[in-house]
Amino acid sequence: MIVRDEAANLPGALGSVQGVAQELIVVDTGSTDDSAAIAQALGARVLHFAWCDDFARARNVALEAATGDWVLCLDADQQLDPASLPALERALQRQDVLAQRVTIELLTAAADDRANPLKDGRALAVLQSFPQLRLFRRDARIRFQGRVHEDVADSLLAIGSSHWPESGVSLCDHGYVQAGERERKRARNLALLQRVHEEAPDALYPAYKLAISLPAHQQAEQAALLQATLERVLQLPVAEQSALPFLPQLLARTVEAWVNQGRLLEAARVCQRLLDLHGPVFDFTTGCAWARAGEWAPARQSLLRYLAAPVQAHHAAWQSDAQASPAQACWWLAWMARQQGDFAQAQAHVQQGLRSATPQQRAPLEGEGAEILLAQCEWVAAAQAIGAMQAGPEAPAAALSERLRVSARLAELTGDLPTALTLAQSALVPGQDAAAALLATLEIQAGQVDLPRLQHHHQALAGQFFDTLALKLLIARELGEPWPADLPAATQALIAPPV
Repeated sequence: MIVRDEAANLPGALGSVQGVAQELIVVDTGSTDDSAAIAQALGARVLHFAWCDDFARARNVALEAATGDWVLCLDADQQLDPASLPALERALQRQDVLAQRVTIELLTAAADDRANPLKDGRALAVLQSFPQLRLFRRDARIRFQGRVHEDVADSLLAIGSSHWPESGVSLCDHGYVQAGERERKRARNLALLQRVHEEAPDALYPAYKLAISLPAHQQAEQAALLQATLERVLQLPVAEQSALPFLPQLLARTVEAWVNQGRLLEAARVCQRLLDLHGPVFDFTTGCAWARAGEWAPARQSLLRYLAAPVQAHHAAWQSDAQASPAQACWWLAWMARQQGDFAQAQAHVQQGLRSATPQQRAPLEGEGAEILLAQCEWVAAAQAIGAMQAGPEAPAAALSERLRVSARLAELTGDLPTALTLAQSALVPGQDAAAALLATLEIQAGQVDLPRLQHHHQALAGQFFDTLALKLLIARELGEPWPADLPAATQALIAPPV
């Protein structure tokens, strides 16, 4: 571990591995509190390192002092999930790998403590999970690299190691629960990333990390930096592309930026290019991109292939699309099936997705289930489905928005336009096209649009789907706004003047 002023967190972090670890090594980078004394009292060997804005150098001081066969790296605000102990014991017996991936579970405030994996009485729950290389053999060739967002992947790849299986071990990270602490860390990391990018502007990974770390008000700068980085990657030989573990995530984030600009066809074509070069690790991202563009056949092919083997990848080093999950793939398949009028298949995909969905993933699936009933004019069944959707203080914020949106759809389709307008207004969530498109459509139906309101809707709609893009372009046509990007055929069909 490397620490600085972590007196409050060290008992939990070190306590979680006491009796498990052969040795505890803590590198203090300049604490002004009792961190060093607390770590020593808990049995740790404490080393001191003068902080130089370089996380990798500090981590490597700890690695050089280690004597055990395996190294497990924690942050001070992380704890070993007690349920992971059997998995950790099994992982340490492996002789066939140099490194194993550990799941980082980001904790967030919750309504109660029932979902807290640490079972320490705090009202916390897992917000999201992602893998990191935190468990690896002690080897002088394995060292951290990177001033910030440091990891050992590059050093492992340099010695021919790319098989990094999941260990089954989880670390619970509570460092981002408090808003003030989240902002402090983000500001610190952003400053370091900007410095790294200035020092090495051609380095791909720092450019990608800087792009995704930019604040929301710099969305245009983020999109430009992501696109420039991906374009440079695409110019590399295929073998060099394969050596970039972050490439799937770079693609996913660039596609997200393009989607928010309505550049659906461009996004899908680049996804397909990388899928053709590298295989199944790009199936999920590619399937979603083709679905957004209204190209059902390639979208369905990629998403079904992903569902058949959701963890399959080119090699274990790939860091997959953070949005990829069986539940998400099922939502896309259900949405496409409904668009094509295959309601039985759409409902089957919804039910399949709900079986593996997290609380955050349930809302869109339940909303899609209601949409399928609405498409069949099953008003009573749709109302019952809406009533059964997640609600209350325990439900994710997105669940209320989705429930309001499909309630507005029910009111619209049953002829209650005033109620539909009220519900659609309440359902609005920044960055979500579905609710924005519904509100624009309802206001147009009600004759409530003037030039300023049309301009508002034009700005609010990103065109994230072929049909919401069509609505944006129809509004743009009224405003005399040109559209520079290629249009999906499905969008062109919706905006073509009637014959």
